[in-house]
Amino acid sequence: MRILFSTVGLTGHLGSLVPLAWACRLAGHQVVLATSPDAVGAVVATGLPALGVGHGTATGGAVGSREVADAPSSWDRGRLFGRSARDRLPGLRRAVRDWGPDVVVVERADLAGRVAAAETGLPCLELRWSVEAPREYEVAARRELRGVADPDALRSVPREVLTPWPHELRGGRVPAHRTREFRHVPYEGPGDLTDRIVPRADAGRDGGRVCVTLGTVVSRSEAAGRGAVVPTLVTALVRAGCEVVLAAPADAVAQWGPWPAAVRVAGPVPVSHLLETSDVVVHHGGHGTALAAALAGRPSVMMPAFDDQIGNARALAGAGAGVLAGDPDDPADVAATCLAVLDDAAMADAAAALADLVRSRPALPAVVEGVLGPQAASARTAFPPGSAAA
Repeated sequence: MRILFSTVGLTGHLGSLVPLAWACRLAGHQVVLATSPDAVGAVVATGLPALGVGHGTATGGAVGSREVADAPSSWDRGRLFGRSARDRLPGLRRAVRDWGPDVVVVERADLAGRVAAAETGLPCLELRWSVEAPREYEVAARRELRGVADPDALRSVPREVLTPWPHELRGGRVPAHRTREFRHVPYEGPGDLTDRIVPRADAGRDGGRVCVTLGTVVSRSEAAGRGAVVPTLVTALVRAGCEVVLAAPADAVAQWGPWPAAVRVAGPVPVSHLLETSDVVVHHGGHGTALAAALAGRPSVMMPAFDDQIGNARALAGAGAGVLAGDPDDPADVAATCLAVLDDAAMADAAAALADLVRSRPALPAVVEGVLGPQAASARTAFPPGSAAA
């Protein structure tokens, strides 16, 4: 089968699709991942075939991490995603016409792929990253597409929703009859681990190891403001006897430093490699980081900035595997919360139990077979091998 994946040009959104796309490819299906031209390089780095659609400029519909983080509301972020969809829609229509996919798979924020599929009667699947989606995202995005998309296609819903979030964490936010869960596979981009594996310090620190990471969006944001907390937070943790591992984009790390010797700056390393040797993870509640912490069985101290991050953080806290910082803009408050979590045996046990829950979901190969197997069988029946249509 031919499967067209579609995503807006943001690192986290792309990353949510990569494991599923690779699972489809390893199952023998043909895969193409379409995104805005400015994000094509990131797709190529995954080893997947890339297709640039749209203009890939700020005026043409490209969405940047700082632009999303600094948008004043969920509604404004929805409008950004809608403008991106409007820009990419003509190219996706051409891809559907010229390449002839059998299925279209979109990530949660991408309306363009869903519309292109609905306009041609193709089945559409959605990868639902994060626990919940603000209703404003879709309403605002649909308004941006009025007049350029078929109204019925705009109202279409995916045939099936795929999610790595267990229903115990989702709280029934997605109707169960069209939802299929799978075991989370971390993807944080390519990373050279040469001389970058960060073992625990041999001696001299007895306060535990804390991994601090704010992802690619929040760490660069001026409006969200979480990055400004990091230098003072790290200093407070070091003074309390903790070893700190800092995982953040190089430009943010350079802006926040210099750092004490007890701070291990990991650099551009996939964060999941740092978690199993950490005792607590301080993060923003982003989809990839939250699930990586859950998969590693490590308690979280969370400083969500907006939208889905808040829902993710509340889900982990509700499972007893983490806590929201009382005042995320106060480094002393966040540091005190970290120290309390380091001494909380019950939270460590809850985090370990959550890891078992996340790992208990079906592996991606089984999910791909369950979702696409019947679709492939239907295609073989409609176009038998050797027929002109095949």
